[in-house]
Amino acid sequence: MGSPEPSQIVDRESEVEVFSSMLRFESSRRVMVVCDRQGRGKTALLRKLRYQCEYVVDPPVPVALFDFDTEPVTDEIDVVTRLAEDLGEADDPVPLPTFEKLNHARTIRDTGQFVQAWQSVQGAVDLSGASVSGEAQAAGVIQNIHVQHVETLSFPEWTEPLDRHVRKLCKEAFFSDLLRAAQGRPVVLLLDTVDAADQDMRRWLLRDLLRRRLLSDWEHHRLLLLIAGTDVDQLLEPLTPEQQECLEPVATLKSWGPDHVRAFLQVHGYDGFSDEEIDVVQKAIEAGKSLVKAMQVAEIMKDTG
Repeated sequence: MGSPEPSQIVDRESEVEVFSSMLRFESSRRVMVVCDRQGRGKTALLRKLRYQCEYVVDPPVPVALFDFDTEPVTDEIDVVTRLAEDLGEADDPVPLPTFEKLNHARTIRDTGQFVQAWQSVQGAVDLSGASVSGEAQAAGVIQNIHVQHVETLSFPEWTEPLDRHVRKLCKEAFFSDLLRAAQGRPVVLLLDTVDAADQDMRRWLLRDLLRRRLLSDWEHHRLLLLIAGTDVDQLLEPLTPEQQECLEPVATLKSWGPDHVRAFLQVHGYDGFSDEEIDVVQKAIEAGKSLVKAMQVAEIMKDTG
């Protein structure tokens, strides 16, 4: 009972059509909200839409996926680094030059190299929002050195306050690069199983990614976000009425008809069921059972048939 190929995922035509309309950017819709209980096909839908971006849409649209249930996360920088990796592997990669330069210097934890990288990109991106109160010494290491030959200086060790400030600068650079790239081309981010993220991470997603980045200036970019989880609707409740207008809610598992149920079972290797048996599985789905439970019902009928 493995997962089907994305092209074989059934009964997603309506969601694909909504997504396709969002990719035309004819309205304010920038965030597709996929909210349903566990096991009801949210991840399958995101896989289907990623497939649409990579293989169906012409030209292909760069897409990045982060699943909070399977990816190790200790900080927001883990999320943006993973998204950057996906966008960089697209057929037509999204350029993130400032982020890549700063993040590479960060990973080797060398103060001198980071200062050099910082000086080489100053003016290329607006990092004014990256100031951190209470970390003046760390910020000063980066922002207050204006010399031509920084390699001759002796820099302090890479401390935790400095690391916090540098991570913030890297996140600022990622979003600035991303939004600049999305001014002239569509880019899609997929965030799955957001309910698995901790409170700090969810707060960052709402405040920084959604409010500050994506929704504050939606008219001037072509960035789409698909966010999925069991309680995403509750996460997004604090958005203003104007920001709510940018959301596109999606019910991931509609009332399937017999043909949908039959196609779903065939994809997973269950064929030859009678109309009465299909009706039993359909009723299980309508009653709120997960798709895994529905296949277990089919397995029982197959064994007793």
